[in-house]
Amino acid sequence: MNKISLYFGFCLALGSLSAEKEDIPFLSGDVTLAADYFRSLPEGSWEGNTGAFLSVNLGKALPEHELCVQAGASYGLYDWAGRGSTVSVSSTAIQQQTFITIGVAKKPFSREGISFAAVYDWMVNRNFGVFGVNPTLAQARALLSYTWHGQDEWGLWGAVNTQTAHETSAQLPLKFRAVSQGSAFWRHSFSNGASSLLWAGIPFKRGLMFRSGSPGLYILGLRFRAPLNAALSLEGHGAYMGGRKFSGGGSERTYAANLCFGLTYAFGKKESSQSPLMPVADNSTFLVDTNLSQ
Repeated sequence: MNKISLYFGFCLALGSLSAEKEDIPFLSGDVTLAADYFRSLPEGSWEGNTGAFLSVNLGKALPEHELCVQAGASYGLYDWAGRGSTVSVSSTAIQQQTFITIGVAKKPFSREGISFAAVYDWMVNRNFGVFGVNPTLAQARALLSYTWHGQDEWGLWGAVNTQTAHETSAQLPLKFRAVSQGSAFWRHSFSNGASSLLWAGIPFKRGLMFRSGSPGLYILGLRFRAPLNAALSLEGHGAYMGGRKFSGGGSERTYAANLCFGLTYAFGKKESSQSPLMPVADNSTFLVDTNLSQ
């Protein structure tokens, strides 16, 4: 609850900042309503979760520092018809998930240049995973890239776990934490305002489920934007983490996946230097590791 209050306090701080130039909007950002599917290691052998979420991502330009501060959050509801996977709570319980992201970024004002961003993400869960517990997780996420001729952006992004959650179910000790990951990416922007982003990378740091090695083998991801008019666009993202095999068993329980499609309304100034650089955390950029699954 304190973390949610922190987010709203940060938004109020953004709103109190006054623009020093007439061409700088009060705030820029976007609102997205999307259908979402995800599964992660805490799902065990369960297929995953289907639902929808609403997200808001706000940015405020600080031209005197050539920076943009951002704050965003999303709230999602999953498994509306019940959760047959849950072993410790009612199978009719709906899963709830909140992401909160705050940070700062610098983007080039011209068609070429270096961009960087650093954000902090929280994931707040209710009825999460096969055991239906309520872990709160956190990670730090960063990006460094170079944009060429305003069309192609090449760079690196990664996330590092900063908080491990401890829960119990039927006296079983459970641990949850973000998967630390690093990827190289390429983003291409089209003349009509559409864009596509592809990334490939690996998880790092020792996982919770295995005695040694990382939680997965590799990570692939994508994100796209297709404008419908000046303000509305179709957007989506997805990711897949290849699973590791247990001794004598397969990898059916150890992969992670996400697929999301939504409609986004953007407001404020659309130039790259005025809007949030990093998306609100989601189930593609915030993967979850655990020590025990069924």
